[in-house]
Amino acid sequence: MTPGRALNSDIELLGKIIDEGPVRYLFSDFCNEILKFSDQIAKKTTPFEITFHSGGCLLLKVSPYKDLFIVSIGDNSSIEIRVYGKDGFFRGLDLSLKHYLDYLSKRYG
Repeated sequence: MTPGRALNSDIELLGKIIDEGPVRYLFSDFCNEILKFSDQIAKKTTPFEITFHSGGCLLLKVSPYKDLFIVSIGDNSSIEIRVYGKDGFFRGLDLSLKHYLDYLSKRYG
């Protein structure tokens, strides 16, 4: 764990699926950044993925693998981003935020 990184034990534990190195830290950072979108976002951790929900709606799921993690956005997971490095990290974060803002716009008009 790098200095300044908030410990979220279930995220850190699931991240151990990913080999030690930068992608593992990106996984942890990504999940924690999603939680910072709003205090209305809840996470559910299973042995193989973390899902993020708001108001009963699935926003996205994040699945760690040996050397990458996959971000699946939306109820039907029509957008999937394979994250190997910072480019994928920022693309996944941008698209996740866009999806969340679209969800809020539809929900609250």
